[in-house]
Amino acid sequence: MKATPTLLLASLVSFATATFAEPAAGQPLTVDLGKGVKLELVWVAPGEFDMGATNDGDDAKPVHHVKLTKGFWMGKYEVTQEQYEAVTGRNPSGYKAARSPVENVNWFDAVAFTVALNGMGILPAGVACRLPTEAEWEYACRAGTTTRFYSGNSESDLARIGWYGASRVLLYGGNAGKRPHAVGEKEPNKLGFYDMIGNVWEWCSDWYGPYHGGGAVDPTGPATGSKRVRRGGAFPNAQGFLGSAPRGASAPTDKVSAFGFRVVCGPPQ
Repeated sequence: MKATPTLLLASLVSFATATFAEPAAGQPLTVDLGKGVKLELVWVAPGEFDMGATNDGDDAKPVHHVKLTKGFWMGKYEVTQEQYEAVTGRNPSGYKAARSPVENVNWFDAVAFTVALNGMGILPAGVACRLPTEAEWEYACRAGTTTRFYSGNSESDLARIGWYGASRVLLYGGNAGKRPHAVGEKEPNKLGFYDMIGNVWEWCSDWYGPYHGGGAVDPTGPATGSKRVRRGGAFPNAQGFLGSAPRGASAPTDKVSAFGFRVVCGPPQ
């Protein structure tokens, strides 16, 4: 096992004990994965928002109020190929580039990454890594906005923040050029997260299922299912498939060049 890397924590919060203390909103956390590779995260404070949309397909309805009672750190970027390789020792991506998001990973691969990261002994005491819930993902993506994209509603707004295509097979149009791109090249949202819309789909922890009316507190999705949620859209998709509210779902064993993920860290669940 590699020597425990130095943990870089840009914070006045102490993690000397196993008791988890919530940081201030926006507090960064950087974990050194070794060999110059770092995982950057941003603290998302607890809060409330309206989840879903009326114009993004039936599965995004009904719009419902969600309260998240626990904050969490979320990856500033999609997990990159160099990060994935630093933790797992391999890189399954079809479009090889160290700073591009890892892709061609299924849901189980994404979960296995979080398990391996937790086992490295480099996270602060009282903190564990996992996939985001669908509600956490949309809350962090929206960053207080109610528009289709966190940058606005138009295609020009999308072009500022994401890589996208013009059809499922990317025959023409868009700005992605038939491939994913290095993370962090577009504008971030108000919380400081990059590429949450476009580039690659991001696996969430939830089983896929319909929304229900009324309010929800810390929702985690159905208890069982056949497909897992993915969010954000990807480089082959036209703008109509992308946004803060549109939902995707696939069997947890499915892996294609448009599937990646982003991690969340916080108190063990």
